[in-house]
Amino acid sequence: MRFVSFEGVEGSGKTSLSIWLVEQLQNRGDEAHWTREPGGGDPDIRQRLLDIAHLDDETELKLFLEDRRLHVQNKIGPWLKSGAWVVCDRFADSTVAYQGYARGKSPQLLRKLNAEATGGLMPTVTFLIDLPAGIGLRRQSERNRFELESAAFHERVRTGYLTEAALAPDRFVLLNGCLDPEALQKQVWTVIAQKWSLR
Repeated sequence: MRFVSFEGVEGSGKTSLSIWLVEQLQNRGDEAHWTREPGGGDPDIRQRLLDIAHLDDETELKLFLEDRRLHVQNKIGPWLKSGAWVVCDRFADSTVAYQGYARGKSPQLLRKLNAEATGGLMPTVTFLIDLPAGIGLRRQSERNRFELESAAFHERVRTGYLTEAALAPDRFVLLNGCLDPEALQKQVWTVIAQKWSLR
C-alpha cells in the first residue's frame, strides 16, 4: 500500500514537503495524489474548523472524524485500491496530537475513534517534521484558529506527536524541521526509495 502522511506542528514545512514528494513520484511516471486534512473529505468542514469563530471541543472532534471518514471513503480508499500513491498532509495522528495531548482528551479513545472513522486504515509511513512550536509559529504568515492558540498548547501538540512516534517506530520517521528544505527532501526520498525499492 502506497500511503504516506506528513505530520508536524504549525509551520513545520510539512505541506511543502508533501507536495514536493508527490511531484517527484509523478515525475517518475507514477500515479500520485496529494490530499490534506481537514477538508479532504469535505471542504466545507475545513472552512468551519479553521474559522476564527469558536467551536466547542466536541463539535470540533466530530467534524474532524466525519471529514476523515468521507476522505477515506471517497478519495484515499479508491486511490489506494487503484494502486496509486496517496500523500496526505495530516491524517489521524493530528487528531490524537491536537485533540488528545493538547486539548486533554484520551489519546487511547481518539485512536479508537480514528480506527472507526478510517476502517483501521493507517499510512505505511508517517513523516513527523519536528521543531520547537515557537519556531514554527514564527514561520506562519497567516493565522487560523489553531495557530492562535497559546505557545503552551502547541508545545503539547509537539509532545503528543513525539509520544505517538515513540509508540509506533515502524511507521514514524522523525525529521529535524530546522534543517533546510533540500536536506529534508533528500531524507524523505531516501526513506521512500528504500521502503518501496524505487530506483
